[in-house]
Amino acid sequence: STLLPEVDFVADQNVICANEVIQLTDLTDYCPNSWTWEFNPNNVIYLLGTNQNSQNPSVMLSQNGPYTVTLTAGNSNGTSTEIKQAFIMTGGYPLPFDDDFEEGFAPQ
Repeated sequence: STLLPEVDFVADQNVICANEVIQLTDLTDYCPNSWTWEFNPNNVIYLLGTNQNSQNPSVMLSQNGPYTVTLTAGNSNGTSTEIKQAFIMTGGYPLPFDDDFEEGFAPQ
């Protein structure tokens, strides 16, 4: 009854081309009932009827480069925040990009 939310989230993709759709999924524990998403840079378009206060928003990011994503979730005891630096890379990896192919030739 005194636990603050333990905030966590994932994205269905972390490296994309500009203007691709990303689905964010909230994994917060301890009965969250409010959510606030923030992006840096703030070039984000919410899609499919979602907004910055949706639990699981769909977004499109229009600027190439790394995006830091912040989720603040609240429950009846207060709020907690999780910040993931350079969580989504739009426009691909910066060059040079190296891969040793030890895990196969998955579509990268």
